[in-house]
Amino acid sequence: MGRRIWVGAVVALLLAAAAAGGYVAYTHSEAYQIGVARGHGDVWARLDAMGELFNRQDPGGTVPVFVELLSDEDSTIRGKAAEYLGFLGAKEAVVPLIAALAKQDPLGRGPFIEALGTIGDPRAVAPLVALLESADKDEARAIAQALAKLGPEVVPALVKRLAGPKPALRAAAATGLGRYAVEGDPSTMKETLAPAIAPLIPLLYDPVADVRAAAADAMGNIRDPKFLTSLMLALGDPDERVREIIARVISYYGDAAIALLPSAFQSTDEHVRLGAAEALGAIAEIGSYDPGQAGASYVKAARALLDEALSKRDLVAVAGAYGYYIRQGRPEAVPLLMAALEAHGHRRMANGLLNCGVQELHDAAIAWATAHGYTIETGTGPGEYKWGKQ
Repeated sequence: MGRRIWVGAVVALLLAAAAAGGYVAYTHSEAYQIGVARGHGDVWARLDAMGELFNRQDPGGTVPVFVELLSDEDSTIRGKAAEYLGFLGAKEAVVPLIAALAKQDPLGRGPFIEALGTIGDPRAVAPLVALLESADKDEARAIAQALAKLGPEVVPALVKRLAGPKPALRAAAATGLGRYAVEGDPSTMKETLAPAIAPLIPLLYDPVADVRAAAADAMGNIRDPKFLTSLMLALGDPDERVREIIARVISYYGDAAIALLPSAFQSTDEHVRLGAAEALGAIAEIGSYDPGQAGASYVKAARALLDEALSKRDLVAVAGAYGYYIRQGRPEAVPLLMAALEAHGHRRMANGLLNCGVQELHDAAIAWATAHGYTIETGTGPGEYKWGKQ
């Protein structure tokens, strides 16, 4: 009863303010929802009321309420208010969001960071960059993704932090630059990102795998021709996840990549050969999702190299380009895929075989994972690689 009286009093005050010439004329329903949202009762009722206010799509009436709730005593309410302000693109909320961000503990900062990125106001660059310095890996990545939406001003700050002392900082800086290549203005992209090209390259050889992965992934978004030689040199990365990213990025270079890959494909280094085979597989499969490229010379060349490797029972090539061979669906590839998994396999390959739709490969994947102490997941049907489905 006390809560109803309190909400009723708030409704009356809001309506009275509107009648007296207040800045917003609320309906009785709006005033009621604002009263509930501002209340100190059940958090779920307050969240429902906030959702009702947001769904009205009336920024002039709701933004001031959500700004006020950034200082609420409940962290869930504060986070939801920040989220809604981001969705509304409320530039007038940037300063309050920055001020509120500084008062949150690490677990509560996520919605504020995301909201500032969504709004996209460059006033958020300095506070987010400052926070980046001390953030852990996951938060640093979120900050970098938010920064990428704030305009070209972020690029110098991110480039500077590619040489930072913390792996999380270096990885986040690379991630931010890669995201800027997607989010930024295409007409000025090349010029804006030019200072990032040279500093990104050494990160391919960083001692921390997460940093190498972030750098390679950023290169995939930026796609500067200067990256290709360095990517080829890093193709033998010992980390399978990093190697997969590097191989995928190399495949984006088409003809230029196919001119270099045959040499790597003949390397005496197993990791280099695995990476080269994976890059060739990525190129060979381009026609599967872009039929217009199916007849491209570099696609044909990649397929020819991989088909020859299968005929020679090259198990390293089969392990590296396992996805290509699954999609080809050739019966003679089944025993070779099983042998390649035993000799040169990795967790991603086991997952691919597990869900490709061939019982023998499914069973081989289970046995391999059990022997190597891995947990792999069985899907409800054929997964990313479907047998014989190009």
